Amino acid sequence: MLRIIAAILLIIAFILGSEAFTPSLRSNAGVSTSQLKMGLFDNIKFLMSDEAKEAAKKRKEEEYAEQMRLQEEIYARRTDPDKMEEYEKAKIERRMKYRNQKREWEIREEKVGEDGTWSADNEEK
Repeated sequence: MLRIIAAILLIIAFILGSEAFTPSLRSNAGVSTSQLKMGLFDNIKFLMSDEAKEAAKKRKEEEYAEQMRLQEEIYARRTDPDKMEEYEKAKIERRMKYRNQKREWEIREEKVGEDGTWSADNEEK
């Protein structure tokens, strides 16, 4: 009789103790309701929508219009001698500015010592 009671108590203890390791259907404490978007296909639904297609089409048309406007400016400049002369002057000034900047950086590189630091000794060069 004592063995039967001990066995029943052992079975009850085993059943109650094993409940800690089984999934519970009553609790949603560990479930997140937000979505983590980190992948390549996260926005696939939006990208395939009509709204996204219209936005892409509009963006493409705007880019095309901008490129055509720039192309027309180039054509107008090439056919007008005065505008071409202004362009050539601006081009020469721009190139001179870049050349001077390049010279300044070359001078700075010469003033930097072999260890990579700026020193007053190198400034006298």
